[in-house]
Amino acid sequence: AEFFGLMVADGTIYNSGFRLAKRHEDVLKRFEFLVNNLFGAKCRRVMIGNTGAVEVSSTILVEWLSSIGGMFPNKKDVPECILRSDSTIQRAFLRGLFEDGTVGLKAGVADHIEWSCHTPELIFKVRTTLLRQGMVSSTSKANNKLYLYGIHAVNFREKIGFISTFKHGRLAGFQKIDRYSILPVSPKEAYD
Repeated sequence: AEFFGLMVADGTIYNSGFRLAKRHEDVLKRFEFLVNNLFGAKCRRVMIGNTGAVEVSSTILVEWLSSIGGMFPNKKDVPECILRSDSTIQRAFLRGLFEDGTVGLKAGVADHIEWSCHTPELIFKVRTTLLRQGMVSSTSKANNKLYLYGIHAVNFREKIGFISTFKHGRLAGFQKIDRYSILPVSPKEAYD
């Protein structure tokens, strides 16, 4: 599930393989670990511009990943198998997915967790998955961003966390103050 989250967040599938590009070395190492343990596949380190990446050449894995869905560029989505899974699996998926997110600071202290996506449907599914974990999020439709504040950011830290030690270290500043909770239901969503 964490592998799927990373692939939906920043993975790229192409005809003969797939890759993950990230600036955090510990995330690349984790991706290599997952690929080696799940598939026994060899990974190759490459650079994409100034960003390190892990690349895997395997048409068999590409075919399998394609059948799951949600991992092609411009067709990102939460795989159906994740939506149907228990909360442990969903938390692992969210950990991988949120590696594409950030921990926002205000006056040098952690203020919120932020994740963005260009697909409103994907944001809705991620919000629902977070809500199943007891975390209320808010969104900004103007810039397609999802936010976790206060106790919900603390819960994210305690239940999910980040792979990146840099991002996880920023989470240490969150306080258990819940002054930003917003119910994730609009009148339209209530009747859908």
